[in-house]
Amino acid sequence: MILLGIAAALLALVLETTISIIGMNGINEILSTSLFSSIALVAFIEEFSLGIIIWKTFQNITSRKQILINSILIGAGFALFEIFLNILSRPESSLSSLFSYLGLFLIHVSTSSIFGLYFSSRIKRVPLGIIVIFLFNTLIHFLFNVAILNNFNQLLLYLIFILGLSFLCLQAFKIQKNHSLPR
Repeated sequence: MILLGIAAALLALVLETTISIIGMNGINEILSTSLFSSIALVAFIEEFSLGIIIWKTFQNITSRKQILINSILIGAGFALFEIFLNILSRPESSLSSLFSYLGLFLIHVSTSSIFGLYFSSRIKRVPLGIIVIFLFNTLIHFLFNVAILNNFNQLLLYLIFILGLSFLCLQAFKIQKNHSLPR
């Protein structure tokens, strides 16, 4: 599953690179003038890539617990690949870099967990629900990136994410081992 997370990260990288190369005239003008637009587009593309991989992977799995665990692993794979690329581009290592890497890990594991909770829930999966979850994850990712760029207290931000992940874990433990999803 970690390899699927790496595949999702590669898909996001290809999409981001393709958009910047092709330019799509209007998009490049907007992105070059607005940092927030760039951050929003990157969050959109990364969550789209992550969501597509998770959705396609779990269409035929009926174990709720397996869906949730695997979605967390996919998010971890995505995060580890992004951390790897960051280390390659900035080989100097410092304590602040470790905090940045922790943030990358937390944001991707958190949003993939939210996808996993949705796909493992008993809620009938409808396109509108998937779109709402995708937009919610994109918003979380965007706000996280904006908070980091605005020097929001990283420790407080990570504490919020750790508490959020703890909540997700508690929800996961409520999922009974033998429950399967309705078809």
